[in-house]
Amino acid sequence: EQLDLVLVVFHHDQADIEGFTRISESSEPTTLVRMLNRYHSVTHEVIEGNDGVLDKYMGDGTMAIFLAAEGADDHPLRAVRCAVAMQRAVADLEAEWREAGMGALNVRVGVNLGNVISGSIGAEKRMDYTVVGDPVNVASRLESNSRAGEVLISDSVYQRVQAEIPAEKLKPLYVKNRTQPVQPYSIRVLGAHTQDNDRALDHAEPSETSPPEAAPPEESELEPVSLAEETAAPEASQPPVEETAAPGRPGGR
Repeated sequence: EQLDLVLVVFHHDQADIEGFTRISESSEPTTLVRMLNRYHSVTHEVIEGNDGVLDKYMGDGTMAIFLAAEGADDHPLRAVRCAVAMQRAVADLEAEWREAGMGALNVRVGVNLGNVISGSIGAEKRMDYTVVGDPVNVASRLESNSRAGEVLISDSVYQRVQAEIPAEKLKPLYVKNRTQPVQPYSIRVLGAHTQDNDRALDHAEPSETSPPEAAPPEESELEPVSLAEETAAPEASQPPVEETAAPGRPGGR
């Protein structure tokens, strides 16, 4: 079945717990499992509270989907509000995480909108329901390029939520073997924005049609992906959207 939906990816490959490999190496297995279950319980509660659907757990990561409700078309806004609420909920959980000897708890989040295929995928004897398609890959790339305490959204999401959610326009993410770049926007939930010349719009490439000869170092290992909806690279002269406090988590059902 083909669906138009929003994907929210939290994880180390999609809500990522930053430094999870190091945490795994230095923690007792029983403690690790207990704290991961606690983390997933918190994320699940936030997803359900924003009318999202948990698609899957991926180790320390989670993928959620948001569908348009009957008579409403607010699923991009619900997804972004969920992502913001997720960062705040994880911040509240950090004291418990540190007490268990797990160190800091930092999560990265990527949000994308697009058409995907849903269905049961797997072997003949075991299948899982999930969604696949280019928008899933792009959500993962947004997550992997986000910073701790930040939500990185695509242009297709931003166009649907900009009246409600202020965000900072960043320079495009160039992906290997792809002509059109992915345009990200940053919603800083925890902490203040710091000067980041690698991502600042003032340092964006001026060309709207072709990527630079060499990809920036942080994107050098990205695999080719494509968006369901093409987006153009921004003009360097356009100022970023002013950042204001992100909205709080809406009430549960």
